[in-house]
Amino acid sequence: MRQFGIVKRVCGESVEVLVSRPAACKGCGACQMANNRPHTVIARNDASAEVGDTVALELPGQDLMRAVLLAYGVPLVMFLAGLGVGALAARSFGWTIDPSLASAIGGILFLAAGYYGIHLYDRSLGTEAFASVAVAVVDSNNPECASIHSGAGRVEDTEETE
Repeated sequence: MRQFGIVKRVCGESVEVLVSRPAACKGCGACQMANNRPHTVIARNDASAEVGDTVALELPGQDLMRAVLLAYGVPLVMFLAGLGVGALAARSFGWTIDPSLASAIGGILFLAAGYYGIHLYDRSLGTEAFASVAVAVVDSNNPECASIHSGAGRVEDTEETE
């Protein structure tokens, strides 16, 4: 996923970048409770960006897939496991509770345990685990039209001249 932002501070090998939510996030709806105001992101400065530059930020593909798996896959698996365990427990132990209700309770408990496990795992990884990378300095007037080649550096507009 690519985002664009303005470098507010350079801190050694990292930059502090002011970004807005990407266009892809607006259609998703998953973050409707989150505010849409610009926020600050710390990114590795592979583009040698300076204060005031507009940069393209990317999250490496492997990190993006791991984040998606953690955010969506683990809770789904835990919820489904909880549904099965809850219903099985109600039947096996002869509880007087309806198996459907036990299934729902089990799903919610396992889901909560999954989110707590993700929280602990995320804390154990540290702040650099899912860090974005400033891959290029782009034209601030038209960042979406910038051509980003592999490798760091400054890129120019790709508008064709006649």
